[in-house]
Amino acid sequence: DNKIACVSFSTGNLLNVYEMEGGNVDYIECDQVGNINQMWVGISDGSGTAKSGSIVVLEISTDGSLKEVTRYKNVCGKVVDFEYKQ
Repeated sequence: DNKIACVSFSTGNLLNVYEMEGGNVDYIECDQVGNINQMWVGISDGSGTAKSGSIVVLEISTDGSLKEVTRYKNVCGKVVDFEYKQ
């Protein structure tokens, strides 16, 4: 699917649904330390071909809204994990 649901930790209520353009959501990761207001999302078109996947960085607001900050388009295949390299 190409949607991300934002749910309140305190109430469990659905705050917002964000629809990703450009493919299906394959993987989502948020830092618990450091960039706690950012969400990294891996999306792909489902073809399985090289360079069919993209990485999108979203900013998370306290009201549950998401704002696209950066998009690295067609840089990989299907995203299965993110690793930070210094």
